[in-house]
Amino acid sequence: EHIDTVEYNGVHLVFAFIQCSKSPIEEDAEVVIMQIVEDGEELLEAVEDDEIADAVFDIVMERAEAEEE
Repeated sequence: EHIDTVEYNGVHLVFAFIQCSKSPIEEDAEVVIMQIVEDGEELLEAVEDDEIADAVFDIVMERAEAEEE
């Protein structure tokens, strides 16, 4: 399930969440952060840089917490 799109340092990144079960979000859920790349068309490619992935994850979590308030 797509939950947010973040622009980080001029790069569009898609933050996706894949649940491990049909129950609400669990600690063991897998989080995937992908980058939008253009090669004649828009393609998604996994973000390999842990620093970028961590920064994007933090941004999305801050947004989610702000929405809860």
